[in-house]
Amino acid sequence: MVAGFGPKIVITDSIPKRVGDDAMKDTTLRYFRGKTLSDIGDFIENGSIRLQGFETIMIHVGTNDVSNLMRHNSTVKAELRLYDFSFLKLMDYTDIVQGFIALVNIIRQYNRRAVIVFSGIIPRVVDHSRSDPIIRAVNKDIQSFCESHSSNMLFYPTYRWFVHAGQPVSTYYAKKDKLHLTDVGSARLRQAFQTIMSDTTLAAQVGVVKEKGAARKRGCRKRVNEWAVQGSPKRVRTATNLIQLT
Repeated sequence: MVAGFGPKIVITDSIPKRVGDDAMKDTTLRYFRGKTLSDIGDFIENGSIRLQGFETIMIHVGTNDVSNLMRHNSTVKAELRLYDFSFLKLMDYTDIVQGFIALVNIIRQYNRRAVIVFSGIIPRVVDHSRSDPIIRAVNKDIQSFCESHSSNMLFYPTYRWFVHAGQPVSTYYAKKDKLHLTDVGSARLRQAFQTIMSDTTLAAQVGVVKEKGAARKRGCRKRVNEWAVQGSPKRVRTATNLIQLT
């Protein structure tokens, strides 16, 4: 185990099949099939999912939110619950993005220090032509959100594990409904999780994330010292204040 990587938890709406050497043997895996972002938030708030003590929290969810979006947009007067806002109807892909952000806020109520890793939403074969633009847009915005909060958040493009030449790999999806994963697809998902959570990949990235935060603090302290030497009036500011203002 890489120093500082710490205990890990994976929360997913799919069932990842166990295959081969399990790089996740030291990882807590909680799966809730068919659940949405709102459901995961509820589980955290009611204590069904406990996040205390984990240093890395990975979330793989959102496919069902995409389904709800398309169902709402094709149903007259649909009454669909989204997150915890009864007045909010799922109208646009940005609502899903806001759901991810709302989930971050819930997670932070119970664990302020952990690095949160969002695993990208994977393709849906059953309605690929309609859902793929939504999924790509959500993944892109979540990645941008994570990058803007790079001191404690990461995004992993799990989507890429399930496509070839821009199309979903059919063997990963059940022929019956073209939605749920086959054993092969489920194993593929677990392999993606293993890669994300392995010491040589995510741990290195977490180290970089933490280093970036430390580097910013060192940079602020350096500026304080430089201003003090130059006699600038700004020397009265402390490093802590500068960090908050930067």
